[in-house]
Amino acid sequence: MVHVPVAAVVGLTAWQLAVGNWQLATAITNGPPTNGPFSGGATPRVWFWTVSNLLKTGSEWLADKRKAFAASTVTYSHGGFSVEVEATIGTTRFDVETEGVGVQTLQSRDFLIFAADLVLEGVEVPPARGAQIRETVGSKTFVFEVMAPGQEPPWRYSDSFRKTLRIHTKHVDTE
Repeated sequence: MVHVPVAAVVGLTAWQLAVGNWQLATAITNGPPTNGPFSGGATPRVWFWTVSNLLKTGSEWLADKRKAFAASTVTYSHGGFSVEVEATIGTTRFDVETEGVGVQTLQSRDFLIFAADLVLEGVEVPPARGAQIRETVGSKTFVFEVMAPGQEPPWRYSDSFRKTLRIHTKHVDTE
């Protein structure tokens, strides 16, 4: 008797996978089934999911919903090139130790952008220190420079699957 891992039944929506509202079945195989809907040589249609697959599916679903319902259009510019992308606004707090002052807490304005959307001249590029992001609110355009305090990198992936970039910035101008 072979125990097959937990399987999710075919036909699930991303929503069902993300919230865990799906039916699970444990298939135990010892030759073809002799009774039930899969007797007579029929093969049960199941997809086998590992925990990693479920987490990736849920993470991608959540990122897609964040982009669709909680993002606004901003313009990323670097080296004379620019691209409009959908970004969700966030913040990151940094604790920076300064000689003679002690530890200072600084906060950056973050832009969460899909890595696949950051394309300049047909090439997907990582965020660059010194690039600018323009966010228009009403009649004002706020200009942010890609940077982070101290030796911190100016961006990082926001998820384990490298779909979303978290770009750290500082407000440098208002137009």
